[in-house]
Amino acid sequence: MKIKKIITILTFSLLLLLSSFAMANEQNLSLEVEYIVLDQKGDNIISFMHMVSFKNISSEEIVSTVDNPVIRFPLPDNAQHVTVEVDTGTINHEVIDNEVVIIHQIPADRSIELVINYFLSSEQALQYTFERQHPVKMLNVFALATSGIKVTNERFVDTGTTTVDNQNYNYHVISNIPSNDVITLNIEKGQSAVSLNPQGQGNRLAQGYDGFHNPGHIRFWNNSAFARFDPHLMTGLFIALLVFSIGYYFYRWAREEKMAKERNQSNEDDVFLRLYKEESVLKKKITELQFKYDSGEMDEADFTKRREVYKKKLVAVKLKIKEFTE
Repeated sequence: MKIKKIITILTFSLLLLLSSFAMANEQNLSLEVEYIVLDQKGDNIISFMHMVSFKNISSEEIVSTVDNPVIRFPLPDNAQHVTVEVDTGTINHEVIDNEVVIIHQIPADRSIELVINYFLSSEQALQYTFERQHPVKMLNVFALATSGIKVTNERFVDTGTTTVDNQNYNYHVISNIPSNDVITLNIEKGQSAVSLNPQGQGNRLAQGYDGFHNPGHIRFWNNSAFARFDPHLMTGLFIALLVFSIGYYFYRWAREEKMAKERNQSNEDDVFLRLYKEESVLKKKITELQFKYDSGEMDEADFTKRREVYKKKLVAVKLKIKEFTE
């Protein structure tokens, strides 16, 4: 019994030590900036894209693992199809208890940019409540204007509408969020369908119908120039002609559409390659900017200003690439 008790105490002491080590490392992380991009996919599906930048503000390398989850990002309940990417592609991670744990290391005074995507399903308006373990200098919320999504928060600074690659977004900002501060975004979905409520459709007989033919229609046919023809045959011929005309129209349309797609395919491929090249150039510029700042060739104010410009351009390019891949 004494040996078992000693083992239990040692186990809990080890867990406490690991927890203290993780907390100490988390205090050395700063969440520089976070972008949240919202879009509506269907009636009840909302797409979330988080772009976050973690910075190691200490003088030592930070290593995050499953056992020592320093770099982690909380997820809402019922988040589906979670993916995590970095500038160079995918990154090792685990989803544990509604948290994304990043398996990676950040050198001293360096940053890592993560892109976290997931979907939420809700039939009603959504209250998205979250908190960050690290202080956030600036939270930027973008809602695609054409989706009809409305996002509100009492701390929002509403900057109006911004355009990114010919797409209009409603843009909101919250600055200087302290660590463990609870933020609630009230998300109202847009209308994607019109409700119809026809009345009286079950009262055909009460309105003078015989259940199939309208007596007024029969009288109109008997008094017309087509009275000598069988009405059902004429109706069948008319429907056949109409179906043939519609089918021929769609055949011509599909044929021309196919030819147009074949002509435009090469143009779309060129645009896609151009976007990837532009993304690579922007990443290279950010890296070069970081090198100049680290080597003392640039002051902090100029570095921060230029980096924000490049990051906004990078966000625009990533959104455009996302449209191609969806």
